[in-house]
Amino acid sequence: MARILLTGASGCVGSYTLEQLSQRHEVLALTRHPERVRRRIAAEKVTLIEGDLETLLGEHRSLLSTVEHCIHPATVWGGDDTFRVNVKQTLALFRALSPQRCRGIHYFSTASLLNAEHQVFTQAFTQGTDYIRSKACAHQAISQFSAVPVHIYYPTVIFGGSPEHGHTPVSEFLPQLKRHLRWARWLQAEAYFHWIHARDIARILDFRIQNNVPAEAIVLGNPAYSVRQLQHELLAYYHQSPAPVQLKLEGLLPVLLPLLAQRMSPWDRFSLHHRHLRYRTINSQSYGLPAVANHIRDLL
Repeated sequence: MARILLTGASGCVGSYTLEQLSQRHEVLALTRHPERVRRRIAAEKVTLIEGDLETLLGEHRSLLSTVEHCIHPATVWGGDDTFRVNVKQTLALFRALSPQRCRGIHYFSTASLLNAEHQVFTQAFTQGTDYIRSKACAHQAISQFSAVPVHIYYPTVIFGGSPEHGHTPVSEFLPQLKRHLRWARWLQAEAYFHWIHARDIARILDFRIQNNVPAEAIVLGNPAYSVRQLQHELLAYYHQSPAPVQLKLEGLLPVLLPLLAQRMSPWDRFSLHHRHLRYRTINSQSYGLPAVANHIRDLL
């Protein structure tokens, strides 16, 4: 049994991870919302730390020298605190861990940073949103961190959620898909995306810790889905017929982009030009583990 620090324990990824790891490890669970997790945990194996990274680095700092694994999915998505939390406090947390005691840091970045060769886009530093730029800056600093081995995870689109775990934004949108199919079935788009369920991420973390898998940087996701494949799967699931004729959006982009310019950030426009991007991904099945979902229909 290892002593594990988990940040963001009440978030979707964090809550699945807490549930998975507390079955056989001692978990120090950092959360700003302890009421969301108290009813679901084995109290004898979980110590709830109420607060944020500032609280942890302040009044609970002495606990950091006892941590054997640090799992850090907590993040700020935008606003004034983005760089303070995602860069400054994240690096301070890693530096406060004991190189003699801590066997690994499991840090969550985002696949949005990466090109097809799994290298960080240089445009992430200049055209990215606050969140993207903070993750790019943190990546640059963490890649030079050598005191403790760092596992870097680049999640693709994350699905997951329940009344007990909360929902990711994309999972909250799933129930609305049916009504959008009425017009979306008439459109054709050429693009790809990867996705993974939050519970599968939790299983991967548990496996890697249990089996002492060496630190590495990996993209978390199932094999790439095309938008056309997604469309066909949704139509079949909701028993709707494909449109007899489809309007190809590719040819309309030169017209649509100027019209949407004020509603799109520079990073949105940059990402749109990389909509065919596919990665070499790792998922539950890469480790011989059962997957929560292999198809979008499994999530509906």
